[in-house]
Amino acid sequence: MESLCVEYEGNNYEVHVAHRRVRSVTLRVMKDGTARMTVPRGFTDYEARALLAERAAWLSKSVEESKALAGRTGPYVSLACLPERVEYMGNSLALRVGYAKRAYVEEAGPELLLASPRPESSERSLALLDAWYKAKALEKAAEYMEEFLAAMDAPPKGRPSLRARAMSSRWGSYSFRTNTICVNTALVKAVPGLFRYVVLHELAHTFHQDHQSGFKRFMDAHMPDWRGTRQELGRWARGQGPSLERS
Repeated sequence: MESLCVEYEGNNYEVHVAHRRVRSVTLRVMKDGTARMTVPRGFTDYEARALLAERAAWLSKSVEESKALAGRTGPYVSLACLPERVEYMGNSLALRVGYAKRAYVEEAGPELLLASPRPESSERSLALLDAWYKAKALEKAAEYMEEFLAAMDAPPKGRPSLRARAMSSRWGSYSFRTNTICVNTALVKAVPGLFRYVVLHELAHTFHQDHQSGFKRFMDAHMPDWRGTRQELGRWARGQGPSLERS
């Protein structure tokens, strides 16, 4: 990851730039005021600087607002309905709940910070945590799908849509009628390899609607160790609920 500096009205803003296998540029300002930009591989520094120059006013406003908000985060509270630790991408994070004028949830090293104007509301805090898991599940699923699609022929019905929701009996599903892949939000708790497997599994169904030889050849071609990963997901799933066989 590299950094670029953007100047606006006498202030300098550092932007961390990451090159990924994506099709579009994403510019985000985190809750602590740091700025991150994801660009396609092959995107030049000149192109990145030109884009940042166009967004300089927005970047300055967003960074300053985030820094001010971070400074107003109040004392943390303990809620009986929430766990002390949560899982995210195979890591265990300490959950901290506190006050902020604007609600947010953000990973901060070994902690997950959850802040809202009413941190004492158990219902509100749970809703924020669930919404964060859903957003992250969609974000990761999109990232993995782009990675796989770049290495395969286009699916028969074109690029599938993505959804994420809590499911009690499946890790994922594919609807041929609507050309939609749905992933279980719980997958964002697992190590990335397990989530990647489920995304590829459902992409395989865009070509093969059953689990017969064609499906298996497809999986072998794009993830040679998929059988071992499926078993690993099954072991991890024993304490999670859903069943892989019904994905």
